[in-house]
Amino acid sequence: MFEERYAYSNRPLVIRNATLDWRAMQELDYDWLKTEYLRNPEVIEENWENCFFKCYKTSEFKSLADVFHISSERIQDMSEEPWYVGWSVCQDSVFQELSKLVSLPKFLSKYHAEGNMWIFIGTPRYGAHLHLDHDLDLPTWQAQISGSKTWYLKPPPECAASCPGQIQADMHPGDMIIVNTNFWMHSTKVLDNGISLVVTRQLS
Repeated sequence: MFEERYAYSNRPLVIRNATLDWRAMQELDYDWLKTEYLRNPEVIEENWENCFFKCYKTSEFKSLADVFHISSERIQDMSEEPWYVGWSVCQDSVFQELSKLVSLPKFLSKYHAEGNMWIFIGTPRYGAHLHLDHDLDLPTWQAQISGSKTWYLKPPPECAASCPGQIQADMHPGDMIIVNTNFWMHSTKVLDNGISLVVTRQLS
C-alpha cells in the first residue's frame, strides 16, 4: 500500500506503533545522548561539513555542547524554562551506536535511509516554527521515541487546488510520520507528555 499510494505522491503518512520493537524505545533518551557525546571530549568538538545545529527559539544554546550542560533539575522539571533544539548526527562514533537502536520498519524494507540522521529534542510548549527544509531532496521518516508532539502541515500554493488545507497530527511514542519537508511547510509543538525525542533520516 505504501508503494502504491504514498511513495511517490508527496502525501504525508502517519503510521501508529511503527517502531515499538526498536531498541531505541527502551534505551534512547537525553541521558543516553549525553553519555555518548561526552564519553570522549573530542567527539563533541567534531565539526564536519554535515554538522548542523538548530536552536529554534532557544537562543541560549549556541552549540550542541550547551545542550548537554543543562542542569538535571531543568531536565526533570517540565515547568522550568522550555527548550527545543535539533542537530545532525555527524559524529561517526555516535552515529554508529545510534544506528544499532533504529531500523526501518518492514513495510519500508525495500527502501534505504539516506543522508544525515537528525535528533530533535525538547520540552513541552516549544517546537519548530513554520518552515521548509530547503536542504532536503527526499521525504523523511520521523520516529517519535519519547514524549508527544503535534505536527502542523501546510501545502505549498501550487497544490492549493488539490491538497487539503492545514493538516494536524499528534505523534506519540512508537509513531512515525513520513513527509516531504521540502514540499510541505511544517511546524511542531511539544505536548505535555515529558521530553519529546525524535530520530529522523531521509528515505530513498
